[in-house]
Amino acid sequence: MVIPVNYRKLSELTREPELQTLVDEHGWPDLPSDVMPGSFELELAIGADGVVDRVVPHCDEQHCLAAGIYMEIVRRWQFRPGEILGQPTPSRLRLAFDVGIVAKNETAQPPQ
Repeated sequence: MVIPVNYRKLSELTREPELQTLVDEHGWPDLPSDVMPGSFELELAIGADGVVDRVVPHCDEQHCLAAGIYMEIVRRWQFRPGEILGQPTPSRLRLAFDVGIVAKNETAQPPQ
């Protein structure tokens, strides 16, 4: 699955799309235990109305399960649409996700 060409790249926009949905950084679902730590990307097709029209995962086999779970979440997000010279336009946005990786400023917690 690919994003149609009428969804503009960020470099083509005069104003990038802005997320309007409040996202709780601690509200992401628990992933199955067999998901290995790593990274993947989701590419969003955002309509001129700010609705996410399509989500395309970019992942290796071991992270596609996690990507699929996250796709269901970001599909419901609402954006202020990107613009070209003041006119809302369909755009594409690529988001990177790390799963099972402890951030440098966080401490790993043992399972309870």
